Amino acid sequence: MEGGAGDDRQLPLSDQPGTSAQIAVASVQPANQLARTRVGRKPTRMARMTTRNPNKTKVLFDKNRLMPTGPNKTNNDNWSSYLGFLGRKEPSILICFWKEVPDTTKELIWQGILEKFNIFITNGENEVELSENDEKLQSRFKKTWIAYVGGRWSVFKTNLTSDYIYSGKKEAPYLNDYKFLDKVTWDAFVALRLTPEEKAKRKKGQEIQSYNKCPQRTSRGGYELLSKKIMDEKIKERQEASQDPSEIIPPPSPPTRHEQWKRARINKAGQYITPEVKDIAERIDSLEEQQSSGSFKSSGTNDLLAVAIGKPDHPCRVRGMGRGYTVSTYFGKQRQTHGMVSREEFNKTREEFNETIADMGAKLQMLLSSQTISSREPLTPVVDSAKGSNLSTAPNHVEYDDHGDEHNDEYELYVEDPIRRLVAYGQIHELGSTIHNMKMKDDEVRVTVVRVVVEDAEVPIPTEEVTKVGEAPKNFIVWPRRLVESIGRKGFSQRELFPKPKSQPDPQADTLKTLWFAAVDITQPKYVCLEVGVVSLKKVVDVYISQEDVMGLLVSRKISSAAMQFYNRYLYALLRLSERNDKYGLISPLHGNSEEMLQKRIGEGDYECFLAPIYETYWQLMVLCPKYNYVAWFCFMQNRPSKKISTKIETAFNAYQMMKGTHTRQLKKLKWLYPKCCGQGEGNDCGLQVMRHMFAIIKLDIVDSFDKAFNMDQPYSENDIDVVRRNWAECFLEVLSGA
Repeated sequence: MEGGAGDDRQLPLSDQPGTSAQIAVASVQPANQLARTRVGRKPTRMARMTTRNPNKTKVLFDKNRLMPTGPNKTNNDNWSSYLGFLGRKEPSILICFWKEVPDTTKELIWQGILEKFNIFITNGENEVELSENDEKLQSRFKKTWIAYVGGRWSVFKTNLTSDYIYSGKKEAPYLNDYKFLDKVTWDAFVALRLTPEEKAKRKKGQEIQSYNKCPQRTSRGGYELLSKKIMDEKIKERQEASQDPSEIIPPPSPPTRHEQWKRARINKAGQYITPEVKDIAERIDSLEEQQSSGSFKSSGTNDLLAVAIGKPDHPCRVRGMGRGYTVSTYFGKQRQTHGMVSREEFNKTREEFNETIADMGAKLQMLLSSQTISSREPLTPVVDSAKGSNLSTAPNHVEYDDHGDEHNDEYELYVEDPIRRLVAYGQIHELGSTIHNMKMKDDEVRVTVVRVVVEDAEVPIPTEEVTKVGEAPKNFIVWPRRLVESIGRKGFSQRELFPKPKSQPDPQADTLKTLWFAAVDITQPKYVCLEVGVVSLKKVVDVYISQEDVMGLLVSRKISSAAMQFYNRYLYALLRLSERNDKYGLISPLHGNSEEMLQKRIGEGDYECFLAPIYETYWQLMVLCPKYNYVAWFCFMQNRPSKKISTKIETAFNAYQMMKGTHTRQLKKLKWLYPKCCGQGEGNDCGLQVMRHMFAIIKLDIVDSFDKAFNMDQPYSENDIDVVRRNWAECFLEVLSGA
């Protein structure tokens, strides 16, 4: 049946032709059910077109797409209907494949088209008759529309098989609907379709069609009519929003293809037709939010719809645009390079990175240092053991020889738990790479504690004899290089203080180095799926990390929403490792401004605290504690929350209380805490400070007393911020490696 793309056909009860059992089932159906059966379009006989008419119908075609265009919709519809009529009438239905149809029949069809239509080609300005165009265009036009007739012929045979052979209809089609068929031809067609080969072909086609989880539901007008409806709706909305009836409403922008794709898969009840369509539509909505915030940029054929579906378009078809569009006609023949970084831009960014790296901490300074430093020869200390002086077998307690190779200066020894703090003063001893029968790592140094600042602080690398700083004096212990600073040489790099061979790079510095070079190869956004539980207990959340997102984190530029969202992945892993993932909830930075999303999220699970980064010209952090009815607000510009934000938070908390059974008259007033947090640090974005605060809250297991725990006069140092960078880098490199 021509133009039945939008028909909702009933599936057959069995794969047998009209049996008496099927007829009996149909005869006992209730009368009201039969009355509700939808009657689709009947085949058009094109009486006005098939009768002799000396006047041809003019149809205008776009030169690129070779599709009907122009304001005369009736003529365009007549064109499609008449070609469908020719596809039903001229070729024999007993032929199996279109390529087996004789060329004489195809030429007869083409001449029948030319007899009824005046075909004009337009480039948007001029109209030229088809016969006056070059032969190449004429050949392409003929080939395109003869193939269309073949498609209509194939659909016609499929509809005959489904509607008359397998549906149990009593009347043969030649008696009513298709009188150009005769009984002999019909009987031969039925016998052909019931052969084992044709049945196997039919079953295979049904299996292939079952993989189409996102079928479209458009009317006969297809995407062109759908696009017009969307435009009319937008114009109507603008007119209703306008208070002045005489005002000239500017035309809205045409609907995007992802917008048309979604609308073509919504039923009359306003619901998506399959769960798969709903999932893709939610990804599209998420990508639109990221695109509006600048964290996602489309790149040529890798646009929003292609990224949401996860598959590129077929070269000869473009999803969401209808017939006539190909990848080259829609996206253009030029290679798309948007979102990629040129060599000049890369070199410029690398120079900026090299300039910034000097202030980013000891590890990145090791990364870029190229100075060759010879390693010191290990010397042996005098030990109180009669068995010799080999450190690999010596006891831990030692007395130093005055000639030992050691740094006599005192150094500050720090720990991170997770806030960086001074716990002791000590001396460095370079006496080889082995201690306590264990080989030291390249990023570790041998120290002795000479003055204790915090006795009960845990040492970074404990041993059987030493676990607290107070137990460390007169013992060799291992300390991470990045947590050791010189008292008299502030500002010197760790590389200068603690030289080591160039051939043995620091593993943690290599993490940032690896991320830097990996970012160079990111030409398109990387898809990352946040599992259920990270920012939602009900669904997975998609994140797309671009090259700009990674570079922004490395060189302390603006932290994007995608980078902040991805950091939740690391924090969730940290929570699961410490078995506190049911205590702390994470809120997507894209949902912090949405009252509806906040209400849904804080209503999930039984969390004590939610960490919610929010962006309003710069990054801020909200710690929501609905159980205790208070919010801790971290703003590094010392600003209070806007009225809009505070209202949304209060509304969400009230909804939470009512969900727990509190009457509206008994709702408690929300309490706001404003912990002291200072500045952004040297050249750092507020987003890095937000990340570091979230990390500290989880590590310190804080659910109250935020104003006491974060009474900070200075922002986090570069070493503290480096912790965030390394954690983010390790997590992202795992994704890139497929771990």
